[in-house]
Order: sequence, then structure tokens, then C-alpha cells
Amino acid sequence: MDQRAADTAKARDLLREVLEWWLTADDWSVVEQALDALSRSWVQGDIGSFRCAVTDLELTDRVRATRIGEPPLTAAPEQIRERIVVLVHSLEGSPPASPASGSDTNHADA
Repeated sequence: MDQRAADTAKARDLLREVLEWWLTADDWSVVEQALDALSRSWVQGDIGSFRCAVTDLELTDRVRATRIGEPPLTAAPEQIRERIVVLVHSLEGSPPASPASGSDTNHADA
């Protein structure tokens, strides 16, 4: 499996996991922004930006306990669930033909 295929598989797996997350409304807004970046970079064939968007999405996952007084956690809103299903479906197809120039950037450089 080449690196691009591995990156795409990782993104698909992560998106499926996101459907099981419980986050605050603010965190779901961050997820929505990451989905925008993921979709945009996929369509543009920009693998560097695609990797950054995957990393941003990973960092949104809540790994700590919720403290008393924090906003309540909720399952993914329906519009986010629908976007994820569409995005996973598009990632199962063929990637865009040619990556954008300068697309092999690292997240730290972006």
C-alpha cells in the first residue's frame, strides 16, 4: 500500500470513529471545520493539507474526563453525520488525478 492509500485509509477509519464521539457543541464546530479542510484538500489533491486536516480532526477527540460545570457532551449532530458519510464514500473512490503543487508539506510547516 502506498503512502497516499495509507493516508486515505487512516482518514476513513478516523471518520468512522468520529461518528461515535461525544463532544461539546464547540468541539463539534471544530470538527466541522476539520471536515471542510479534509473535503477541500481531497478535491484539490493536496495530500499535505489532507494529512494536516486528519491530524486536526484527531486532536479534537476528547480523551479526558468531563469536569463538573463543563458544557454537556452530545453525539454528532445529524448534519455532521451526513457529511461524514458522504466524505467516507468519496474517500472510497479514486483520489483526484494529480496532487496540487507543493502538496507534500508536513503539518508542522502548514
